[in-house]
Amino acid sequence: MECDEYPSGTGKKDPSQTVLRLIGLAHEKDPGLAREWAATFLEYVDFLDEKEGRAAVDNFCAKLAKLIQEHTDVIIECTKSHDPDWVKVFSETKQLQAEINQFLACVKEQLKVKR
Repeated sequence: MECDEYPSGTGKKDPSQTVLRLIGLAHEKDPGLAREWAATFLEYVDFLDEKEGRAAVDNFCAKLAKLIQEHTDVIIECTKSHDPDWVKVFSETKQLQAEINQFLACVKEQLKVKR
């Protein structure tokens, strides 16, 4: 039976969704490790891109953009407080910076393809 977790009725999990879940779990405990895995995932996306077309990269860029928005929202909310949690703001800003760097790499790839 087909569903998001088991696409095309194969009974196998979608590998890209599995990787994203693993990166999310790693991020909770070790953001540096999560960034390392995400960079590796970008290499995997390049492989898929060559094999299956641009849709995989477009989807990954959209997910990165969503993460950037989420980190930005947390930073804004934290700094609105009368007594901001600067440790949290610092942590979120560092994570935001990493996501932006990955997003820029994605955008660069898109620009190469469009030319």
